[in-house]
Amino acid sequence: MAALLCCLTINTAGALETGLSLSLLNDQVPKSYAMTVSPSQELWLTHRSGSVGQYDSAGNLQHTYQLNLPDLYYAGQGGLLDLAFHPNYDQNDWLYLSYSYGDASLNGLKIVRVKLSKGENKTGKSVALETIFEQQNLRDTAAHYGARMAFMPDGSLLVTTGDGFNYREQAQMHNSQIGKTLRLTDTGGIPNDNPFFNAESEIQKQVYSLGHRNPQGLIVLPNGKVVGHEHGPAGGDEINFIKPGNNYGWPVVTDGKDYIGGLISPFKEYPGMQTPNYNWTPSIAPAGLIYYEQSKIAQFQNRLVVTSLKYKQLHSVLVNGEKLSDEKVYFENSKYRMRDIAQTNDGRVFVLSDSEPGHILEIIDRP
Repeated sequence: MAALLCCLTINTAGALETGLSLSLLNDQVPKSYAMTVSPSQELWLTHRSGSVGQYDSAGNLQHTYQLNLPDLYYAGQGGLLDLAFHPNYDQNDWLYLSYSYGDASLNGLKIVRVKLSKGENKTGKSVALETIFEQQNLRDTAAHYGARMAFMPDGSLLVTTGDGFNYREQAQMHNSQIGKTLRLTDTGGIPNDNPFFNAESEIQKQVYSLGHRNPQGLIVLPNGKVVGHEHGPAGGDEINFIKPGNNYGWPVVTDGKDYIGGLISPFKEYPGMQTPNYNWTPSIAPAGLIYYEQSKIAQFQNRLVVTSLKYKQLHSVLVNGEKLSDEKVYFENSKYRMRDIAQTNDGRVFVLSDSEPGHILEIIDRP
């Protein structure tokens, strides 16, 4: 099914954004979490129930890969989550996947890498699978996994972990893997230049940054800087430049309140903790994240583009060094809960909806 949805949106700050539309490419996608463009410029999706879908740039399903993940915990916000291609995927075929594992009483985040083999009738399977990370600090909640991955220029792998919703105090504990950005080697080892590599705790050696709530956006900019965003509670969604050893404050520092209206912390600033580079209060529920440099969609150029689950729209902010400003909003209150966003090398931009069935959409610039 294909349709063209015209869009005229008004920025909440008052600027009028026109000229962009959403083209519906596929409206029969299994419920999915992540969409990533492969080195061959195809769309790869993680179907949360435990398979990977390979789609062409027109949104047509090419292959479905069934994974051997017997410990997959598909409940709540869990399931098969992010995927990332090894920087040398063309040579080694390693695809990295994050997912929630365990059961309702004890579950956590796991990272595996797989090699896939195509079969007949558009199906395939994993022919090699290695576990490179298994979260040791478990919880009994099916929420706030983080689970985003991004490779750094040196080939090391960043992984975000959420606070499990009910375990937020552990985000401040150096020897807990909850509420962190972790940095691993591509085989699951610990890089010897991690900020806490000399700590006695093996878990603390993995920590790249701490004090996170539910970080669902993570990218490495062309200049090597790391940018992430995370969900606050009722208010306090953030974008941060993530730096080694920094503490991003949760739950000591926040602009948000508890969902029932109670005060989480009296502090919006605290010594030794970072204030956000950008803040959304009220919350927009940020999910996907890209940095756009190409000229194909002029309105996105040199901007971070963020999908919003709550308001079913896109937000962008201009990047100038580490200053983020000039927020714009697109597709205000569309019918799509926008889960993820991805871009091809030639500047095409695609959006994945958070629904069942899900949708693959392309953003079209019509000047």
